[in-house]
Amino acid sequence: MQHNEEYLLKVLEEGGLITRQQIDRGRSLLNGEPGVVDVLINDGVVSDVDVSRTLAAQAHMDWIDVSAMVIPPQIINQIRSEDARRFK
Repeated sequence: MQHNEEYLLKVLEEGGLITRQQIDRGRSLLNGEPGVVDVLINDGVVSDVDVSRTLAAQAHMDWIDVSAMVIPPQIINQIRSEDARRFK
């Protein structure tokens, strides 16, 4: 997983959302362990929305805020309860 985190940190830094100093501070708090992005989110340096939007842009994908969408009841009724719990 650390390779994925390094990629994400690089993308966020290149996008101007975080600085090298913020990354280094996050690393120092974790003693080199993975989870720097989580530290930066928890510290309010970057938001989870910023991270997901940046990844979507990097992949040339549209970003959609599904939390703001109203899902029709007929769609909800098609989802098995086990799947709903599994995917939250």
